[in-house]
Amino acid sequence: MKKKAGLWTLALLWLLVGCSSNGVSDSENAAEDKGITQMNEAQDTTSQEENSANLLIGEKVITTIDMTYETIEYQNSVTQLKEIIEKHQAYIETSNETTNSYNGNSNRTEAKLRQGTFSIRIPVEAVDDLLADLEGNLGTKVSEQIGNEDATKQYQDTQMRIEVLQRKEDRLLELLDQATVIEDILAIENNLSETVAEREILQSQNDNIDELVEYSTLYLTLLERSRISSQPGSTMPFWERAKEAIVDSAYTFYYWLQDTAIWLIYALPYLIILAVIVLLVLGVRRTNWWKKREAERASKNRQPSRYQEKKKIMAKRSDKKEPKEKDSE
Repeated sequence: MKKKAGLWTLALLWLLVGCSSNGVSDSENAAEDKGITQMNEAQDTTSQEENSANLLIGEKVITTIDMTYETIEYQNSVTQLKEIIEKHQAYIETSNETTNSYNGNSNRTEAKLRQGTFSIRIPVEAVDDLLADLEGNLGTKVSEQIGNEDATKQYQDTQMRIEVLQRKEDRLLELLDQATVIEDILAIENNLSETVAEREILQSQNDNIDELVEYSTLYLTLLERSRISSQPGSTMPFWERAKEAIVDSAYTFYYWLQDTAIWLIYALPYLIILAVIVLLVLGVRRTNWWKKREAERASKNRQPSRYQEKKKIMAKRSDKKEPKEKDSE
């Protein structure tokens, strides 16, 4: 009996150990499965973020910048701009300089001041440094706009088309080597020339995208000002705005005086000619010939006209007839 009780005890102990070991292994397996699941989810999330980032920003991104600066010393600012461009190994693609006109604007303080527009190509790695140098040396920045265009899909589609045309060109060259009939040779050559021309056009498009990606474009406008005043707006206190208005009014009056003086200088020859004409007229009026002519004209005005003389004669005749009629009565 004791032996059977010992066997039953050993069996119970073995079952308890087995169950505990199975529970531990199951919990470990569940933990491992959970960890693997979390790692897979993290990897999927990372890959999704990378894919979304690649969709938003591809390999071929074209950056375009528009900026406007105001300056009092225009020529000095242009010199500084050229030095900064040379420093960062950029170059000016196009430039244009004009002079402001009145355009019907009553504010003539900014009239006939220069305005420069520049199209600048900058290496993509030097854009930030160049813009930082412009900030402190060119003048007062008025506006800034930065735009990015992702041309990756367009570039890839064009590249695939180029590869297809390249394979077609290779096949046409093989057919041209094998052709013996003149008509076939002419047809293959015509098709080949069209294929080559289309491939070169597409290749030039991709080359242009590569250049735009490697060199960002900065469209810079530099405005010459007689003075740099604060921008009008409600953020300035009333007295500051009043002060700015008084100063602007003084500058407007000052430039109005300058414009008046310049106008008088331009009109001086015409004023001289007009004065000479007036003097000549006055001199002619003082001559004897003029006085004699005026006297004759006055005497003619004093002499009675024929109509007046005839009227007087008729009046006399009527006066003579009236007494005879009274006598007959």
